[in-house]
Formats: sequence, C-alpha cells, structure tokens
Amino acid sequence: MKKPILALVSIALAACCCMGLVAWGAFTVRNMSKSGSIGAWSLDTNLMSRVHSDLLSKACPREAFVDVNGGWMRLIGRRMCNNILRLDDGRLVEVTPRRATKHNAERVDAFARWCARNKVNFLYVLCPYKMDRQKTGTPVGAPRDFKDENADEFLANVPNAAVLDLRPHLTGSAEDLKRNFFKTDHHWSFAGAFNAFPVVAERILAILGEKPREIAPLRPEAWGQKPFGRPFLGTHGRRTGPYFGGTDDDVTYFVPRFPTDVVTSIPARWLFKRGNFER
Repeated sequence: MKKPILALVSIALAACCCMGLVAWGAFTVRNMSKSGSIGAWSLDTNLMSRVHSDLLSKACPREAFVDVNGGWMRLIGRRMCNNILRLDDGRLVEVTPRRATKHNAERVDAFARWCARNKVNFLYVLCPYKMDRQKTGTPVGAPRDFKDENADEFLANVPNAAVLDLRPHLTGSAEDLKRNFFKTDHHWSFAGAFNAFPVVAERILAILGEKPREIAPLRPEAWGQKPFGRPFLGTHGRRTGPYFGGTDDDVTYFVPRFPTDVVTSIPARWLFKRGNFER
C-alpha cells in the first residue's frame, strides 16, 4: 500500500504546483497586458521571460521550495537531491563527474617551468574534495564520483612542479572527513584548517632550506574553542534544504588567547573596522 499512497501524494503535489504556476502566470500576463507592456501577444519571447522572472521572484520563495523539495526527497527515501548525495553517516557531498584536467595541468606545469628558469620557488598545493579514497558511506546505486580520478590525472600532468597533496592528511579516512569538513558544506572546518596549515608551512620551509620549527601561535594551548551557538547550514545544505540532510549543530570556532590586532576594510561598502580578533 505504501507505493500507491506515495504515488497519489506525488500526483496531488504536482497538480497543485501546476495549478499554482498556471494561475500566477495568468495573473502576471493580465497585469502586463493592462499596463501595456505587451502588445496583442506579439512578443512571445519577451512575454515568457517576463512570466518566468515573475514566477521566480514572487510566486514562491525559492528557499521554501528547496526546503519542501528536500524534505519530500528524504520522506520517499531518496539519497540524491540537486546533485547532492547524502552518505550513510549523514554527510552531504556533491557528486563530481569525469572532467578533462590535462589542459589546466599543462598550464600549471608551464608556470612551474617558468618559475624554475627565473629561480622562483613554486609549490602546487592540491586541496582535497570532501570524499575519502574508499568513498566510505556511499549508498548502493549512487552515481560514480570522480573526485580522486580527476585529481590523479591532474597531478600526472604536472611533472615539473613541486606538489603537496593534502588528501592523505585531510581525507585519509571517514573519520578524517568528519573532523576536517563541515557536514553540510564543502569547506574545511576550523579543525581542518588548523590541521592543514602546519603541513603546508613545513613543506614551504623545506623548499626554502630551513629546518622545520614549531609555529607558536598554532600550539593548541594558544587557542580556545567556542560553540557557534546556532545551527549552521552550508552550501550543500542550502541546495537541498535542512530537511534533507540536517544541519551542522556542533560547530565550534577557534579564538586566540594571545593579543591580536585585526583590520577589516571594504571600501565598496564603506566598512572599516579595527579591533581584536573577537571584535
């Protein structure tokens, strides 16, 4: 009985959406014709673009539609929504198709050769995508993800560049992903940034011929952690809504315990601030 009920609910929702769109489209056309912005249905292309724009801007808030759509996908057991895949542990990841990387890799390699000729140190840092090599937690039947294959192909075509591959450091396992990435976002978490920076710094020091040394501001005791205080919805979550993959509810940010002096200047917004890190 479950499948027929779901089918009937789907048909009812689709019918309501279609009726709403038709009604709002008719309302938009009537207003446009009264205002004289269209003439006797002659400008078909302009008419449709105006109706489309009006529907998107006024008929239904896009965020609400995304939320409802994501909730419905979760309700009927779908694991994919707007090209975002929900893994077994609840993490949201974007499925990456196979891409041609050779052209961009050759440009990077050419730049590395130019740097070498001009005695300039060059290091290419490969930042990982949000997926470990074993693709842990991928549900059966999910589209194949080519993040690692694309990255491997890219690195194979930069033979003259010094490369630092951060994948073993940040995405070696599913536990690494939980620690170093937000659940609903594609960005590193604050912990991920702290884990990556020393690796990059040590490699740069090695290239410069300097001995690795402790970076005092990055000592754990130099920082405190504070809770964000409210749910965080990342870019993947905003594409699917909070009902599809939930939110990040345990976000903490790092606060320095040493003196800081921070300047923020955004001329286009007439914004200028100066103070310590927390201000």
